[in-house]
Amino acid sequence: MRKVLFVIVAGLIFWGCEPESSAPDEIINEETYERMFIEFAIINQLDQQLLNNISQEELRTKVYESYGVSEDEFRISHEYYERNIEEQIERVKEINKILREERDSIQVIQRKFETTPREKLDSLRQTLPGRE
Repeated sequence: MRKVLFVIVAGLIFWGCEPESSAPDEIINEETYERMFIEFAIINQLDQQLLNNISQEELRTKVYESYGVSEDEFRISHEYYERNIEEQIERVKEINKILREERDSIQVIQRKFETTPREKLDSLRQTLPGRE
């Protein structure tokens, strides 16, 4: 019985992963899809305290507006691109690479900022006219 259930589930998975012969009209181009995917990945990782009373949903809405894509168009495109699992895996690998590069560049800037010597408050007061 377990084997039969496993074969049925495996068949449904493979059947669902088969690419369609043609893309629906609502599919956004792959480059736009990848850029939006990256932005959504960043939004999902943001700490709520950093958002200053802006919800993640509001940010997602701004992304949709910025690209001129509706939530349904993105969802349909996401489902379409996921149908070819090998291509989607490669797409996600490339997206992860881009995100790591962005993270690394931010960390370099942060380290530079943290190691830059700053003047002490007293030395700043001495530079102001009339303050001694």
